Amino acid sequence: MRRSAIKGMFFGALSVFLILGLVPAASAVPTLTLFDGTTTVIVADGSGLDSSPIAGVVEYNNSIGNFFVNVTTGISSPVFAPGSMDLNSIDVTSTGGQLTITLSDTFNSLPVGLRGVNFAVGGTIVGGNIDFAVFTQAPGITLIGSSGPFAGLPFDGSFSGSFNNPGVFTLFETAHMTFDGFGTTSFDAFVQVPEPGILMLLGAGLAGLGLFRVRGKKS
Repeated sequence: MRRSAIKGMFFGALSVFLILGLVPAASAVPTLTLFDGTTTVIVADGSGLDSSPIAGVVEYNNSIGNFFVNVTTGISSPVFAPGSMDLNSIDVTSTGGQLTITLSDTFNSLPVGLRGVNFAVGGTIVGGNIDFAVFTQAPGITLIGSSGPFAGLPFDGSFSGSFNNPGVFTLFETAHMTFDGFGTTSFDAFVQVPEPGILMLLGAGLAGLGLFRVRGKKS
C-alpha cells in the first residue's frame, strides 16, 4: 500500500475514534466531524453549528485551520432510507495542510445479519491527494473498505463490502485530504446499505436480462 494511502487510513481511523469518544453512538443523529490535526469541530444535526434547517441534513460552512473555504454537507435518514448517507464538500487552502471529514449516523431499523455495503465517490482535487473509507461500529470498529488515494481531476472510485449487523450499528463515512501548498478539492461520496428487497429485485432483474439474452440468441 502506498504511503499516502496508509496515512489517509490512519487519520480516517483517528477521526472515528474521536467521534466515539465525543459523540455517543446511541444519539442516532447525523453528525459531521472535521479534524485538521489540531482542531476538532463536531456538527450534529439540529445543533447550533448546523446551518441547515432540514432534519437529516447537516451542513457546516466555515473555515477550519489552514482551510479558509470549507462547505460540507452530510445527508442521512430521514431524507434517505436508513443505511444510506451522502457526504459532499468543497475545501480550499492557500498554505497546505490536512483535513479529515467524517459523516456518521446510527441505525436500528435494518434486518440483523450479514449486510452488504456499496460506496461510490467522484470529484476533483488540485495540489494534493485524497482518500476515503467507510467504517462501522457494530459494536467494535470495523473497516468495510477504502478508495484512493486520488490526485488530479477528475477522479472517481467505488467499492463493495459487508459487515455483520447486530441490530444497532453506527456508520462512518470518512474523507482525508493532504496538501503541500495551495490546493482545492470538491467531492461527493455516497454509501448505502441496501435493503434485502432491493438486492432481490436487482438479482431478479439481472436474471431476467440473462434469460432475455438467451432467448434472443435462440431466435
